[in-house]
Amino acid sequence: MPMVAEQVPSVSDIATPVFRSSTLSFRGFISSPAKFNRVNGQLEMITHIDVSAEDKKSKLTAGDQVKITQKSPCTFCLHLGNSGIDVPLPFPALASTSRIRVARKSGWIEVITPVVMDPSQSSFNFTRFPIIKQAPGEFYSWNLPRLFPDVLPKLNLSMNADLSWIKTNVSTSFSSRERSLHEEHMNAISTGDILADLKENVFSLLLNSAGLGPMSNGKAGPRTFFLDMEGEGVMTIIFFVGIRLDINDATVVADSYVLPLVPELVGIFGSELYTLSEKGAVSLKCTKPAYKLWTSFIKASVERSRIWSHKPKCPGKLQDRLSFYPLQQFLCRCGAGTPAREFAEVAEWQPFKPFVTRCLFTPLFPVPCMESIIPDLKGLSKLAGMSGNTATKERMCSVCKAKEGSGNGKLLTCTGCGKAIYCSKTCQKKDWKQHKIACRS
Repeated sequence: MPMVAEQVPSVSDIATPVFRSSTLSFRGFISSPAKFNRVNGQLEMITHIDVSAEDKKSKLTAGDQVKITQKSPCTFCLHLGNSGIDVPLPFPALASTSRIRVARKSGWIEVITPVVMDPSQSSFNFTRFPIIKQAPGEFYSWNLPRLFPDVLPKLNLSMNADLSWIKTNVSTSFSSRERSLHEEHMNAISTGDILADLKENVFSLLLNSAGLGPMSNGKAGPRTFFLDMEGEGVMTIIFFVGIRLDINDATVVADSYVLPLVPELVGIFGSELYTLSEKGAVSLKCTKPAYKLWTSFIKASVERSRIWSHKPKCPGKLQDRLSFYPLQQFLCRCGAGTPAREFAEVAEWQPFKPFVTRCLFTPLFPVPCMESIIPDLKGLSKLAGMSGNTATKERMCSVCKAKEGSGNGKLLTCTGCGKAIYCSKTCQKKDWKQHKIACRS
């Protein structure tokens, strides 16, 4: 019988990425929720802070220094003299690339922060799929919603029903930028962006499991997948047993079991691994950076869907006297060895039964306010890369999209922020009502 859902405790010592729907009042400051603005493709958050206390207003009027410091990836601290307030942000940002707009007579401050699109752009040591350790033996996924496997409706894959809708659904997990990358790197092992590579692997896993992929032979059902890292070989085995529906997020779930292949197991299961390969295991190829992201994604997916408890002193990963390959120590064995009936129905899987852990995979969808999910039908945007590689962008007017200034002259750049581009002063005046929110002038 599955365990009931445990109450996930609050985590007060880390900054929450949750968007606040109301104002935050603290020690004479009133902070409003962040608003969004896009300037030449760069998404920015604008947080408005009113100075309500008279003593702090006096400091602002007198010219006391206003500055911001970084407290966490999603929290800044705004300082006015020796006073301050935490500024929570819905997305990670860097204080070093942010700017401040101060109205000393009116008594308000605005913090304008470009959104960090890629963790590698910052000095913070955080992953895309963080795991929170609340207490000894208590681990939770920070940014993946909770799933309870046996509550989710299960598709009957033996009915030969039309499952082409799954391809349509999962295809929407790619942004326009990621689709362009895949088109440009069709025959390469990597697109240059590890998140796009991981999403492509998840896409292949779901399509082949549903009988829609090139390696499925048109048959849906249980299937074995190898995470095959470039230069190293098979690192992890994924045993897919079925497709479930995630009603809340309107998508599908790959009900699976995972097994990181530590050297100990490779020595034990040499012939069994060969049998899996002969039985048609599908290889999901990835680079080393992409596999590192896979390990974080697998661990977070296990934590979000587990119906078992960690042992009291569990460190959250495999620990042994043997010196295993570090990349293979990302998963503990507290939940191993209890697969469901579907796993027992595949004969060649049975030797691995004591070592597998249940894991639910879902597609990773783009955030619409950060990336466009509508295809570029005109094919005007050809991106050269992601993950820190800035694509060359064609300069054009922010209002009318003209590529030249009026009278075939040069395009004008806003002297306040240095980002907004206009073909004439007429277009600049038209845009000022919207642009002044983000402009630092």
